[in-house]
Amino acid sequence: MQIESKSAESLVLEIEKLLSQGGYQEAVKLCQAINEHHPNLGHGWFLSSCVAYQLNIMPFALHSVNQALSLSIDNPNLKIQKAKCLVKMGDMAQALEIIDNLVKHKMLNAELFNDIALIYNDCHQLNKACEIFKMAIELSPESSNYYYNLASVERYLGLIESCESNCNLAIKNDLFNFDAHYLRSNLKKQSLESNHTEQLNKVLETEIGHPVNYAKIKYALAKELEDCGKFRKSFEARQEGASAYRKLFNYNVKADVEFMQNIALTYNQDVFKKEIQGDLGAGLIFILGLPRTGSTLVERIMSNHSAISSMGELSAFSNIMSEMVSHLASTKAASVSDMVNLSSQLNFQKLGQSYMDYISRIKIDSKYHIDKFPQNSLYIGLIHLALPQAKIILVERDPMDSCYSIYKELFTNIYHYSFD
Repeated sequence: MQIESKSAESLVLEIEKLLSQGGYQEAVKLCQAINEHHPNLGHGWFLSSCVAYQLNIMPFALHSVNQALSLSIDNPNLKIQKAKCLVKMGDMAQALEIIDNLVKHKMLNAELFNDIALIYNDCHQLNKACEIFKMAIELSPESSNYYYNLASVERYLGLIESCESNCNLAIKNDLFNFDAHYLRSNLKKQSLESNHTEQLNKVLETEIGHPVNYAKIKYALAKELEDCGKFRKSFEARQEGASAYRKLFNYNVKADVEFMQNIALTYNQDVFKKEIQGDLGAGLIFILGLPRTGSTLVERIMSNHSAISSMGELSAFSNIMSEMVSHLASTKAASVSDMVNLSSQLNFQKLGQSYMDYISRIKIDSKYHIDKFPQNSLYIGLIHLALPQAKIILVERDPMDSCYSIYKELFTNIYHYSFD
């Protein structure tokens, strides 16, 4: 059947199915059809926004949800989708304004409260996120994910006892909440007298299925076995988890080495011999380095000062720089080395100002702001050229300690070198 002849209901069902399966690209034509042939169907515009959001086509994602809101102005799901779009586009102030107004309405259900809390978390309003997660739990105490979401924020806030309690409740509601198992095992040091190895082995006896979930349980078990002094069994469990996850992707260490060598060649000492002019970056503190080297500890120590606030791990500088470089590239198939070379041709003043504009939309009232994104260590030269007044703290650790600590950590969708 031709797309044009399909009913609105049929198109909606197909788009929803593709969204649930991750078939975002395949859903694009269906979204175009539903918007063209059923322009007054608000849910069609909402689905188009969801697809565009997943494909990171943010202007169209925002346009689509605004179209949906023009047809159903009081729909809370649409307002949440708009807030999500705004957060991803860097406009946290407007996103917060939307959800601040939403929570005043007491007629929201648990799922909506959970979605709102996730947005507060993305906007670095962690205490508010905890408050709203608790509202979701009050309405739906049988949910496992809501307890886990609350626990995740509590861990960041240092509320370890409450975090552990909520992990226990998440697992009680769903033994197969793999994230809750992993979080709980890493909260504190376990002992021979008090640990969860028996429960973790019970989970492993079942058909877990997805390698990522299998890896989470294996890494959790490895952590607890190490805490209990069973080092050989711990290493074996972690190796099994890492091997399972490693099969999901292709990784070539030579490409990473060449990338870093090209950065060193491109941003050599000669680039920084001349005085760099400008006042951009005043009050900014970049804390960076390899993962598991102590950058989080440094961030927490510094952010305890009344004049310093943390913005968390922002990928904003990297994203803005990558977008600007892509405009310079003559082809979308430009190599990583080409991209490094092109980055040296950027308008650094514009790059710095774009970053400053982005963080200005984050609600933080303090003299100094921390951006703790470990991968910014690849862009130290660019950061200095674009934001000459910013302070840069590079956290280093003994190489062997760093390597083993990285191997022990389960990173998903990042640091592919850590699994081998």
